[in-house]
Amino acid sequence: MPTSVLLLLSAVVGVYILFVFGTAVAFFRAQRSAPSTSTSEAPFLSIVIPASSDASLDDLLDTLRTSDYPADRYEVLVAHPDETGRSAPPTASFAADREPSVRVIETDASPGSGAPSESIADDASGDVLVRLPPHATLSPEWLSAVAAHAGPETRRLATAVTYEHNDRFLPRLQALEQVGRTAAAVGVRRGFGGSTRDAPPSGASSPAETVSATAAPDAQVQRPAPAASLGAYVEATAQRFRHTIRRSGRGGAFAVSLYWLTHALFLVTGTVAVALPAWRQPVLLAFLAKMGADLVLAVPAARHFGQRGLLRSIVPAELFLVLAVPASGFLGAWTHVRDAFRSD
Repeated sequence: MPTSVLLLLSAVVGVYILFVFGTAVAFFRAQRSAPSTSTSEAPFLSIVIPASSDASLDDLLDTLRTSDYPADRYEVLVAHPDETGRSAPPTASFAADREPSVRVIETDASPGSGAPSESIADDASGDVLVRLPPHATLSPEWLSAVAAHAGPETRRLATAVTYEHNDRFLPRLQALEQVGRTAAAVGVRRGFGGSTRDAPPSGASSPAETVSATAAPDAQVQRPAPAASLGAYVEATAQRFRHTIRRSGRGGAFAVSLYWLTHALFLVTGTVAVALPAWRQPVLLAFLAKMGADLVLAVPAARHFGQRGLLRSIVPAELFLVLAVPASGFLGAWTHVRDAFRSD
């Protein structure tokens, strides 16, 4: 292996390992952080769910009704994309008519957007805004747990999201990646200086808002694994990359870039190593070091969120990411360039 390639591989993997170890330590600290408030203070919560969750809205409302959290201290906002010719989903409309706590909000965010749009943030009545993923399932203690971990300056709170997988191959790999990604996100937000500032979208006049994250298991939500095929995974990951870079500030952009670069470098060097035996040992050693760093983050996170059984899939998950993550990055870059040309 040429010295320049070896130095590049060592540098990228070294930075990746340091970043993962840093987030692992931060996640360890976040696990043991005390709640920011007590439930007696009962902050008003605005719970945002996408309109695509219409079929499961009744189950969600039933869970919220069984909570011991005051019923007059939360609202449910169903985010309906503002698209010509499309009416609000029937279940959401019916719930809004009979439930004072439910409102249907027209939003300028595209379907699948990773954060509430500015229009939803403006319309929300709550002290704290919490976004749920599509088809989320909650525990009855969820509201109280969210309220307990919302600080006095918190406007948006990110809770842990885990995936249901039913012990199927691709959903298991997504669930394991999600556990590590959730731990890293909590570590970055909570460990590296506490709350972060969420940058407004380009052209927006609203100031950045304080965004906190909690690692509390009782505040986590579950949802089905989003991708049913490799192509769907690549497309969803590309969308997540673009969203993170646009809205999560420098820290999020650095994390996404490092995540993509590391896996892309392993894809290239690993492919060359198949043909050139001299490349195999350094690539294998670097890959094992990277996988060891991932285990340092994934093992405690999987135990913390009750997902320990996923650790059996660590090796296929690592190999899967080497193939899928670079493809997602290339797709995201292509989509960005295509959209830029279309807007001109």
